[in-house]
Amino acid sequence: MDVNRRNFLRGAAVGAAGTAITGAALVKGAEVDANAAAVAVPPSRYPFHGVHQSGILVPPPAEKQNFACHVAFDVISKDKDAVVAAFKTLTARARFLCDGGTPPDLGIGAPPADSAVLGPVVESDGLTVTVAVGSSLFDRRFGLADRKPAKLKPMTVFPNDFPEAAWSHGDLLVQLCAHNPDTVHHALRDITRAVRGDLQMRWRIEGYNSPPRPSGTGRNLLGFKDGTANPVSDDAEKLVWTGDGEPAWTAGAPTWWCA
Repeated sequence: MDVNRRNFLRGAAVGAAGTAITGAALVKGAEVDANAAAVAVPPSRYPFHGVHQSGILVPPPAEKQNFACHVAFDVISKDKDAVVAAFKTLTARARFLCDGGTPPDLGIGAPPADSAVLGPVVESDGLTVTVAVGSSLFDRRFGLADRKPAKLKPMTVFPNDFPEAAWSHGDLLVQLCAHNPDTVHHALRDITRAVRGDLQMRWRIEGYNSPPRPSGTGRNLLGFKDGTANPVSDDAEKLVWTGDGEPAWTAGAPTWWCA
């Protein structure tokens, strides 16, 4: 084979350039990995019990999870006792999911205790489950009218607002937040399966944090900065939580959601 000297040298030069580019890419990749390792890893677990529910001020803004789902339910329980049982079931499932663990083996004669979407062990993955009640829960169905918070009412309709009933209100609102979307979806499936005879899904909306920018505060899909106005410390204690004049069962726990 006749190899032209000029073509040979040109090919060698291209090969050398390719090697240089590959080497540079490997170096750059190593730098990216090193920078990623240097970034603080958010906690994998947040307390389920406390004076306030997690998912509002805990975790703090710098540790907020990247994925969330808000789900509204209509309570279809037959009576007050069934409502109490449903809330206890919801609490038990939420506690397990937030703490993480291995689902029990119920034996060959029973359905699996878990969908196994996350594998044989359910990792907490920073999951928080936050529960709110709507004003409609305190109607005549379950005898809870005397326990209704004084300031709790249906969402106000302002001029030029045209809310859709299918995407508004609900007896119960559950917020699920986690570091990864699979954890959120798994928690939603687990909880809805556990309470399917008492809670009927009304609507759900999923959300996520925008990926970090090279510099500056992240922005949402409308171009607005995310999270820069969230109150913290003393301001949060004064502005977020309900004040005096509410039923005793609300002390220290609730805030207000608009849905």
